[in-house]
Amino acid sequence: MESNAYPAEKSGYDQPPPSYYPSHDQQPPPPNPYTAQPQPMMYPQQPQPMMYQQQPQPMMGYTQQTVYGAPLVKDYMVLSLITLVCCCWPIGICALLSSMRVRESLRINDRAGAEEASRTARTLNIVGIVIGSLIVVGVIVAVVVTRVTLCSDHDRHYGRC
Repeated sequence: MESNAYPAEKSGYDQPPPSYYPSHDQQPPPPNPYTAQPQPMMYPQQPQPMMYQQQPQPMMGYTQQTVYGAPLVKDYMVLSLITLVCCCWPIGICALLSSMRVRESLRINDRAGAEEASRTARTLNIVGIVIGSLIVVGVIVAVVVTRVTLCSDHDRHYGRC
């Protein structure tokens, strides 16, 4: 008689437990919003990677393009500025213009023109530094010679020169 006391409760024991794995005809359970991982942001159509190397676009201040297998062309811009300010400004101006011509030739992909302008800038910088150094040495020698010749024997005797 005890077995008939709770008939609804006992009827659930003779069925198999629910499967932990979803069957093919069932929908997956909705994700728990508190444990679900954030989904990455999807952007509009992304460009596909190219199969060839694209040349970089010229920008302001762009000095050299990278060409694989070929040496880079130097523009000697810093040396031209040093020659302009410190050594011999007329030659420094010419060297600076030649350095700017190197950058312009590289911007328009004229490698031969860039190499020629680079050689010119290097030569002008060397000449400007040599002439500037000779001028500095000449001024020092002239000051020393003038100082020595202007001092009389009397001034040298008393230690004023």
